[in-house]
Amino acid sequence: HRDGIWCVTWHDNTIYTGSLDGTSKTWSDELSPHAVSSQQKLGITSVSICKNSSTLVTCSQDSTISFFNNEMNENGRIDAGFLEAFKTTVSPNEEIVAAGSHSGAVNLWSMTSKSKTGSLQTKNNKFVLSTAFSPDGSQLSCTGIDGTLSIFDLGSSELVYSTDAHALPARCVKYSHGGDLLFTASDDRHVCVFDRRSGTPINSFSHTGMVLSLDTAADDRHFVVGCANHLVGYWDLGMQRCVQSFDSQHNDQVWGVSFNATGDRFVSVGDDALVQLYESTSSK
Repeated sequence: HRDGIWCVTWHDNTIYTGSLDGTSKTWSDELSPHAVSSQQKLGITSVSICKNSSTLVTCSQDSTISFFNNEMNENGRIDAGFLEAFKTTVSPNEEIVAAGSHSGAVNLWSMTSKSKTGSLQTKNNKFVLSTAFSPDGSQLSCTGIDGTLSIFDLGSSELVYSTDAHALPARCVKYSHGGDLLFTASDDRHVCVFDRRSGTPINSFSHTGMVLSLDTAADDRHFVVGCANHLVGYWDLGMQRCVQSFDSQHNDQVWGVSFNATGDRFVSVGDDALVQLYESTSSK
């Protein structure tokens, strides 16, 4: 990319990235470039992959949600409206695409018709920075610029839990692959872990820099973070500590991290326009 890379996801043997330069790219799992999308008007804030159809869903700074096929040809888009879509995520059944808005709502659209199907309103009405569906598709969680974590039941569309999880913006929320745990990452330099059913806090992990990105491994034991101080950290929940730390791979903020399907490798991207690959200690 010609500019900072803000998001990344890894599916099968393909890595997908989105950049401030307005393009999305696909790479092999050894970082050979494959395809590049047409350029959007503004930077790409998120990339999500539909695992069954291999459709790539991207969101840009002007709240345009775009859909691309394997060859990175655009095959649809949603103009969500000013600040009505910041980052997108796709439901496990690939029927819904969700995105947070500046008004504290999570907006929902149909993947097939591209029409808006509803919205979920948070209690504090603050900018929603990140959203995540539970693996079973029964919940949607989001985090906001005020550090709040909100959990919605999708069957009833009701807000079932809301808490001040962080003192500063919470930029990332992720479920564990098994679906029992919920992780949040924040500018307050903490990653918090919650029980996804009750919302009860389980643990909190302190970092040396603002935590901008997070992903969970398939083994439900490890997670990886990207920080504003260039650090990438690989954490072990069982040992409750960082077991691998990488501080020289990036020279700017790390905005995206993602595991492969097995969790033995992961990738990071940042404002330095670099894509870095790692092998975890658990794979050795």
